[in-house]
Amino acid sequence: MACEFPKALAVQRIPLDFLEGSIFQSHASRFLLMALRKGIPSLFSSLKPIYKIAFDKSEQVSSEIREQSMGKVKILGEIMDSFRNTLYKGEPLPGGTVDEAPTILLWILYFIAQHLDMCGERVSIF
Repeated sequence: MACEFPKALAVQRIPLDFLEGSIFQSHASRFLLMALRKGIPSLFSSLKPIYKIAFDKSEQVSSEIREQSMGKVKILGEIMDSFRNTLYKGEPLPGGTVDEAPTILLWILYFIAQHLDMCGERVSIF
């Protein structure tokens, strides 16, 4: 599918279910940047299965798989935090320019809010 439809979102998203560690981090970072630059509102929804496995308390999911997904959730949060901090410093995101679309910060903050909500963290802005 990747050869026939290289720009398809699913072709870029599905490997995140199978990759781990630094390879996951690298692929996730590229995937997130692509989606942020396109302004895809459903970005978090496309990654929600990873979160659901990480926080699944049933016996259907083994503790090993749950821990792997929890590691992926942590990596996704760290990537988005680094993107946010980079933009707050006025620096360009990887592969970008200082003149990134201002909506990228909006999509980053939207993703982080959903990430924190799914992780059960409550943050007050006041």
